[in-house]
Order: sequence, then C-alpha cells, then structure tokens
Amino acid sequence: MDRRDEISAHIGESLQDCLIYLGTSNFEKGKFCNATWDGLLCWPPTRAGLTIRQSCPFSTSLNAYAYKVCNKDGTWAVIGDPETHPGGHSPAGYTDYSQCFQPTPIDSSTLPEQAVFSDYNKTMKLGEIIQLGLSSVSIVSCLIAILFYFIITRKGVRCKIVIPLFLSIMTYHLMSLVAMTLRHVDKSEDAVHMRDYFCRLETVICKFCELATYSWLMILMIYYHLIAMCYKLTTKKILVLYVIGSGIPIITTMTWYLSVVFLIRIETSCFVDYFTHPTIWLPITVKFLCIFIILCLLVVCCCAFCCLHDDDLDFSDDFVVARQGILRVFIVTMVMVAMEIYLLVSDFSKGISVINLYIIHYFIWIICTTTKGLIFAFFLCFIDKKIWSCQTTPSERYNKVESRDKKMTPITNLEDIFGDSD
Repeated sequence: MDRRDEISAHIGESLQDCLIYLGTSNFEKGKFCNATWDGLLCWPPTRAGLTIRQSCPFSTSLNAYAYKVCNKDGTWAVIGDPETHPGGHSPAGYTDYSQCFQPTPIDSSTLPEQAVFSDYNKTMKLGEIIQLGLSSVSIVSCLIAILFYFIITRKGVRCKIVIPLFLSIMTYHLMSLVAMTLRHVDKSEDAVHMRDYFCRLETVICKFCELATYSWLMILMIYYHLIAMCYKLTTKKILVLYVIGSGIPIITTMTWYLSVVFLIRIETSCFVDYFTHPTIWLPITVKFLCIFIILCLLVVCCCAFCCLHDDDLDFSDDFVVARQGILRVFIVTMVMVAMEIYLLVSDFSKGISVINLYIIHYFIWIICTTTKGLIFAFFLCFIDKKIWSCQTTPSERYNKVESRDKKMTPITNLEDIFGDSD
C-alpha cells in the first residue's frame, strides 16, 4: 500500500528556486522522483511508491491539502487525461488541488472577492432563466402568428410573405433554445460545442434564419412599395419576390460557410471560434444592406401614400393592408436596427473590466437576442386590428360601402323631409 508523507509547503517562483530551497534538506538513498515545481508549489524528491501532500496555498483551512503521487518506477504520476489536466503530460506530473478549491463555510463579509464571485454566478444563472423564458415566449408568439395567418386570414400575397418571415424567426429561436438547453443539461464545459457536427449545424441554421428574417422583411416592404405605386401584381412578379426572399439567405450563408471551410485553416472544435474571423462580415454586410433597403422603401412608401389625392386612392384590400402596415413595419425596423447595432458594437469577452457593467451588457444582450420573435409577432400580428378588419368577404365590403353612401346622401329638397305626405 502506498504511504503518505507530509512536508511544509513552499510556494516557489521557479524550478531553480525550488532546488535551492530543497537542497538544504537531507533525503534517504533509494529510487526517488525528481524534485519539481508544478507552477505553484515546490515538491521535493519523493521515494517511489509514496504519496506526498502539502498544505493548500492561500487557504485558511487546516485540513485542505494538495497531493502528488510518485510511481514505483520513480516518475511523477499522471492522473486523468492530459488534455483535461494541463501539465499532466509534463515531467512534473499532475498535482491534485481539488481540496484547495472546495467551498468552506467562511464569512463572505471578510472576503469581498468571494462574495462578488458568488453574486456573479447567481446573476449568470438568473440570466439563463430569463434567456430560456424569453426564447420560449418568442417561439410561442411566432407559432401563434403563423397559425393566425394560416387559419384566420385570407390567403393573399401578404400572407404568403409573412409566413416565411415568422418561420425564419421561430427556427432561429428554436435552434438557440435547443443549444442552450443542451449546454445547461451537460455540466461539462462547452460539451455541446465539442460536438463539431451539432455546432456547425446550429451555427449555419442560425445564420441562415437571421439573414432570412431581414430578407423577407425587405420583400414585405417591396410588396408594399408595389401597392403604393399602383403596380399590378402578376404571378411572375410574385415568383420573383419569392426567389429574392429565399435566394439572399441561401447564397449568403453557403458562401460564408464555404469561405470558413476552405479559407480558414484553424484546428478548432466549433464554428464559434470563427466569429472573430473577417469572413463574418459577409453575412453582416448583407444583413445591414437589407435593412438599408427597407428604410429606403419605407421613405418612398410614406411619400407615395401622402402624395395621393382622395380621388386617386384605391380602397382595395391590398391597398388598405399596405397603408396600415407601413407604420408597424417602420416601428419594427427601428427597434431591430437599434438591437443589431448594439449587438455589432458590443464586445462581451473583453474590454469590460467592471463586473457591474458586464452584467448590464449581459442582460441587454439577452433581451436583444431573445425578443425578436415577440416583437415581430406583436407588431405584425397581435395589434394589427386594422388589417384584421380588412379580412372580409366581398359582399360584406359592398354592404359597408352602400351603407356609408346612404348615410352621406346630401339633402336637396327640404320638402322631402318636412312636406306633407298627404
């Protein structure tokens, strides 16, 4: 059975410093592991087959020790996988500091750094709960909006454009939620991202859905623009709109994916590391280009609707839907622009040294990434009562117009009202 020896701990600055310190000690003759320095503590020559321990550095506990094992062949033991235990493959072997990092019942008021670290962990857990809840709400909101356009509304051109828009947003939130849930269930560090196939699938789908969201929003504005300019929508024009709406995210995502695969020679386990590479500007540029086109079309549509005279107004269903939808698309676009700019200029991994500022940025980041579906569903579906009122049958619309005309008939002969009927 292995024996245990205990020595007084000495925190060294280098291997030479350790050898100078240990040179003053007398050791028995025999097979020993060499004196070594593991980067923190100095370890003396240890007889083969023994386990040596030292008091944990920077610890107030009297029962916490760091352990090191000397094999029977006179080499320091390597415990575990060298990839998960840094230094385990080196001649210094592996040092077990597990007891040194176990929590102890110490008054946190005397250790402000530990108290701050504890509050930080609680904040991160709260952020995960909020992220899970908001993502779920966005998914449900998009699903309700899709069901509304499928079941309640008439199957017009606008409906065929809005449904792919909500499908893109819902898929984005769904993939983000699945990835977050798996990472939360598996307690190992970034275990999900170690699975290269899932990480690539998640990254590509999320990037595609993000681009598709703004692509279909741009198509919706092009549709409103055609209505405002009184262009007749033909089957060919509708087909072109669909080709543009689906082609932009497909071509951009595939180009970015191929550039990542063939232009970047980095050995990594996940595409998350590629987000710092200049190729990420390809989808970002296309996304903001779509936003710029949306803003330009908003200005053109607003001017077109304002310049039309009453005699030129077309009170068809598509015209009313377009006129009432412009304001809601404008609000959604402004909110999305603010969120995207914030996400673009914010860097959470560096540059924020104050923990309170980091926590504020963390919660803003959660709101920006998990509420897109809720915002789109709220403005483009839930409060769109004026568009709901347009979903009537031709006979109902005719009755409303006829009733309004009767109420507004001018009185040309007072005798028709006050005259004697006899």
